[in-house]
Amino acid sequence: MNKIYDSHRLESADNATGRHIQKERENRDEFVAFLEFYLELISADRADKLETINVLNKKREEIEQDRAERLELIESLGKRLEESEKDRVLRLELAESLGKRLEESEKDRVLRFELIETIGRKLEESEKDRVLRLELIETIGRKLEESEKDRAERLELLESLGGNIGELEKDRSLRLELLEATGMKLKESEKDRAERLELIETLGRRLDESEKDRAARLDVIQNLDALLREAEKIKYIALNQLPLVSIVTPVFNGDRWIEKCIESVIKQEYPKIEHIIVDGGSTDNTLEICSRYPHLYVHSSPDRGQSHAINKGFSMAR
Repeated sequence: MNKIYDSHRLESADNATGRHIQKERENRDEFVAFLEFYLELISADRADKLETINVLNKKREEIEQDRAERLELIESLGKRLEESEKDRVLRLELAESLGKRLEESEKDRVLRFELIETIGRKLEESEKDRVLRLELIETIGRKLEESEKDRAERLELLESLGGNIGELEKDRSLRLELLEATGMKLKESEKDRAERLELIETLGRRLDESEKDRAARLDVIQNLDALLREAEKIKYIALNQLPLVSIVTPVFNGDRWIEKCIESVIKQEYPKIEHIIVDGGSTDNTLEICSRYPHLYVHSSPDRGQSHAINKGFSMAR
């Protein structure tokens, strides 16, 4: 009986062990299926992540390239700023000296123009005086001609009186008185003629002096004109010796502020400035606003950002 019971217990134990093993196998199969599914999910996620990493690497390369360009730009700007800072003092001193020279030249120019106007007025007055003197000389000449005619008539009268002396002995006293009166008139006419000749000589000397004075004034005007031309040449040379300052403005769809920027540059007092506008292909009114200012250098084309646009502008600068 005991043996039968033991065999039954063994069979029960074997059955329980078999069921347990079967259940463990099923659990393992389910776990293996879950692992395979999880591995598939991980593989798909890994592929997505790899694509994301590749995109990020490309963006990183672009950022590194942009960063390198910006660093180059910063280095070039730093060098230019250092050079500009070194030359700034010299330029300011040169500008101050040129400003003082221009102020002195402007004052001298005003004084010369005033002197030229004064000389011009004096020349006009001298010309009017000369016309009056010439008219006076012509009047005196006409009077002298009339006096000569009167003298000739008196001489003819004397000759006629002398031819009739024999016949007019009775009226001799009257003729003598007439001769004396005529002689006195002739003497007065001779004195008047001498005075008129002296007046003509005096006027002639004054006209000569006026001509000499006019020639001297013309020489002064010519010298002043030459000095003014020399001052203009000095001013032109001084302006050409000043360095050219290039201002680069990058813009993209900036019609709200670009005109204020241009006007601000125009208001600068430095005489030699070039303004370069680098447009990135604006679709608003930016280019139309820039076209109103003919002194601008405008370049419009797509770019890779602000740093790229500034580099293009510096490459265009003179």
